[in-house]
Amino acid sequence: MAQATRDLHAAAEGSGVVAQMLRGSITRAGYVLYLRNLLPAYLALESGLVRHRDSLLIGPICLAETFRVAPLQADLAAIAGPGWADLAVLPEAASYAAAIDAAGDGDGALLLAHAYTRVLGDLSGGQMLARVMAGLFGLGPLSLQFYRFPEIADLAGFKAGYRARLDESGAMLACTARVIDAARSAFEHNIALSEAVAGAVAVCEREME
Repeated sequence: MAQATRDLHAAAEGSGVVAQMLRGSITRAGYVLYLRNLLPAYLALESGLVRHRDSLLIGPICLAETFRVAPLQADLAAIAGPGWADLAVLPEAASYAAAIDAAGDGDGALLLAHAYTRVLGDLSGGQMLARVMAGLFGLGPLSLQFYRFPEIADLAGFKAGYRARLDESGAMLACTARVIDAARSAFEHNIALSEAVAGAVAVCEREME
């Protein structure tokens, strides 16, 4: 999947609010809206993984220590207050979540693609983003729980092990083409969401001028 998605991975890093985060130019409102619109994807992913937790294919990557729904909700509450749930869920976020829901159909094999995209991303670049957000907005640990994995002592070792689990599950498949296509689609959804959030924030800023 890494080789097949290399171009889209690079495109995702240069898109919308993700690019703004990496440059340290994102606004606080943009960051909050992005977190809010990531939540449906994580709800769908973790629901699908739990549904298939007893399968030989998906069970090995259904690891509670990687789940991000609760930390995401905690960060939103800490940064935006109790009204965070009223923030807009953009169509692109709903479409992304729907794709992950559909990936859980049947044997759930396509969840491998979405776990690869989200979980490995959180274990990798997410750590750098935490430092950027902390410096940009003065956020403390209670506002950056999304990026913290307190149950994992060795992130690098865990990431290598998680990648190995994905490879082992992939080796069980008679054909990996569908999973690779789903991984590319996952990155495309991420790009669309990132661009949509940036666009929504820009519109709000213009309206406030």
